[in-house]
Formats: sequence, structure tokens, C-alpha cells
Amino acid sequence: MNKLIKHVQFLLSAMLGFYAFSASCNTNINPPQRVTLGIFHSPPYSYVDNTSRPSGLLIEVLDMMAEELNFSLQIIPCPFTRCLKMVKEGKVDVLGELIYTPERAKDFDFLRPAYMVLHSSFVFYALNNSNLTVQNYAELADKRIAVMRGAAYFSKFDNDPMLQKVEVDTERIVVEMLLKGRVDLAISVEVTADQRMGILNQPSGLLKKLEYRYTDEIMGHVVISKQFAATPLADKFQATYKKLAEQGKFDDILKSYHLPPIRLAAK
Repeated sequence: MNKLIKHVQFLLSAMLGFYAFSASCNTNINPPQRVTLGIFHSPPYSYVDNTSRPSGLLIEVLDMMAEELNFSLQIIPCPFTRCLKMVKEGKVDVLGELIYTPERAKDFDFLRPAYMVLHSSFVFYALNNSNLTVQNYAELADKRIAVMRGAAYFSKFDNDPMLQKVEVDTERIVVEMLLKGRVDLAISVEVTADQRMGILNQPSGLLKKLEYRYTDEIMGHVVISKQFAATPLADKFQATYKKLAEQGKFDDILKSYHLPPIRLAAK
């Protein structure tokens, strides 16, 4: 009888020890780290609605990186201006589609190379039935121009204090302000504006493109917040982004959005 009791005690001790060891092992397994992405509705490169997970170019890029680095991606929809504020404050880690400016570089870290390259122009739109003409930059001076708050266009335009810029929160509102006659002109990237107005069911046929335009190679970058940049994960994040870009891993994704492969020399 004593032998049986001792045997049972031994088995119970062994089982308790096993479960304690298993629990200890489980607590040592770290869950995936989380990376937050701010995303704004910007067809054809990102789509946000209230019924499904947002989708778009940068989400596909980060999904690939999440598999490589084993992090969980949390997507936070926000208007463009709100997204800018959140990444500046460190409330989101990552944001995309940003043109480099020295002022922005003070607030965010830009990842290299740029993942979007657009060979296009900044164009100015007016109502078809207006008599407005703009044949050169100087003729913008007395016009009310709708711009997206926080956006960067081209340096001369961005830094000109004499222009009458009317800031709004989204590209949709930029066009709506023009259609309602509340501004004289609207500025946008030509290659994306025509597609976007079609997707948003806005009547582009009521608008005309004016003669003056600023043609440039437009680079869209991924940026990370200064707070995220100070974390150990950020070093791996930046290194993995560069490695996958150099290996051409993003090229098929870019092709599906009718964009050229990443140029490794792009700044």
C-alpha cells in the first residue's frame, strides 16, 4: 500500500513538474511585434471603406515584409492630414506615398529607395465653362487654388507665400471645391487624378486642364516615425525593406499597379 501511495505521489510530482515546465516555455514564446500603418483613401494606390480590410500597394508590400520579419500589421485608416499628424506624433509607425522635402525629413525617417516612381506632371484644373487661362507660373498669382492640407507638390509652388491656397483634407474635396465654384483652380498629379476622379465617380468631363504644368519625376516614399525608428525592430524593418527592394521582390506588386520597378538609385 505504501509503495502504491509513493508511486502515485511520484507520478503527480512528475506531472506537475511537466506542466510547470510547459507553462514556463509558453510564457517565453514572444508574440509577434506589431507595426501600425496609417492608410488614406487614395485610388488607385490605396482603398479604404468601412466594410472590409483596406487594400493597396503599400499594404501588399508590408504584408510581404511581415512574413519575412514575423510582425503583425495593424492598419489604421485616416484622412491624409490626420495620417501625417499621427506619424509625426508616433501614433502610427509607417506611412506611404510621401514626396521627400527637407521639412518632412525633420519629422519622419524616409526609407530608401522610393517605392513609387511616377513620370507625370502637376497640372491645374479649372471648370470647362470658365474663361480662365494659365499659361505660365506667374498667372497663378490671383487665383484661388484648392490644395490638400499637408501635401507636397513642387518646391516653388509649396514655398510661395503669395499664392492663394485653399487647404482641404482630401483629394475628393479638392475636386468638389472646384466643381462648386468655391475655388478657381485645383492642383493634382495628372497620371493619378484622371483615374481617381473616375473611381470616385466625379465628373472629370466638367473640368479642363490648363496650359501651365510642372513636369517632374515624382517619387513616393515610405516613411517611419521617429519613435518607431528608435526601436530594435526598425533597424530590421529598414534593412529588410532595402533587401527586398534590391532583390526585386516588390516588382510584381508594382507592376499590378502599372508602376515601374523600384530604381535602386532613386532618392
